Amino acid sequence: MARVRSLARLGIGLRTAAGAAGVVSILTAVLIGLSASSGGTANVSGVHPSPDIDVETLPPEPSPSPTPTLSATSGPTHAPADEPPAPAPPPKAPPAPPAPPLSEGPATTPAQAVANAYAEGLRSGRFDKVGVALFDRQTGTLYAKNQDAKFHSASVFKVFVAAKLLHTKSGVPTGTSSDMWKMITCSDNDATNRLLRDWAGGTVAVVNWVQDTYGIPATQIALDPSDKWGWTQISARGMVSFYRKAYSDSLVKPWLYNAMAHAKNCSGYGLFGLPAAAASWAVKLGWTCCTGGAWLNSTGYVDSARYIAILLTNGDSELYYGSGRSYINAMARALLPGGHVPQPAPTPTPTPTPTSSEPPTTEPPTTEPPTTEPPTTEPPNP
Repeated sequence: MARVRSLARLGIGLRTAAGAAGVVSILTAVLIGLSASSGGTANVSGVHPSPDIDVETLPPEPSPSPTPTLSATSGPTHAPADEPPAPAPPPKAPPAPPAPPLSEGPATTPAQAVANAYAEGLRSGRFDKVGVALFDRQTGTLYAKNQDAKFHSASVFKVFVAAKLLHTKSGVPTGTSSDMWKMITCSDNDATNRLLRDWAGGTVAVVNWVQDTYGIPATQIALDPSDKWGWTQISARGMVSFYRKAYSDSLVKPWLYNAMAHAKNCSGYGLFGLPAAAASWAVKLGWTCCTGGAWLNSTGYVDSARYIAILLTNGDSELYYGSGRSYINAMARALLPGGHVPQPAPTPTPTPTPTSSEPPTTEPPTTEPPTTEPPTTEPPNP
């Protein structure tokens, strides 16, 4: 277990090198126990809430800011050789806002689905802090709870690296296709480090590019003081902004969306969160421990990319090794009951009363002939 913790601090997820074989065997036992407890549907019993969910209509997405295009064959860009020393871990974040109660039965609207997912994450003994967002690309509506809280990105950071390289190099740089694919589909740390060092300019350059090119402020996505890529600070709102921009970026969307739709379990840690619930998905997951506890994130597109879905979590370090994945799976099932974002039933259209242009018909009065009683004749008296 000490070996697993050591690896978790060094990177995001587990490396697939031969030296990690022992770690995989340890996690296999964990996964066996986890699988027995993670099946079924989310428990959403409780009382009817009045969901305390933020609902916003976001403006249309402008095109990303142009970046001077470099040749795909131009030489690598090297990051600075000297990395600043890592500072002391930041103080633990304040507790998240209280969760609204769960609905009675599965959600029937997007707002209720967000409320249920948020409440699932904060059940007693689960995560200390969660952020949930659901953005409808069709209507421009954002449903969210605790969407501005900051979380360690873990491997979610890798979509930033991919977007920068795809946008600035007008596609996958020559000689990097294998590393690019492994970085997104397998969440490979070694591939990420090579791309950062040789092509992307390092963590600072990547975060600055996301902020400047996609117009995402530091209040939503920001560098950690350590400049460690897995500790980059993200929020649910910031990830919605990023995925909106990436989807509208013609240099980024085709390759990145396809790679996210091919995410697989290369490390043995599993595909958790959105893939455990959604009927269709394209995702980037992130997991790390143990600075500030365990951080498990599940982000991306669901329902054939109509929606952007974000689940960010933070809790006790033990959640990384045990039941954290089953808890975020329950959040995803509450967000996507039946595998999809719930849609409210359409309001029935009242049936108009038919009107006739013909004049009303009147029945002629019925006249009964008068009835006459025959005269009564008394017999004569004798």
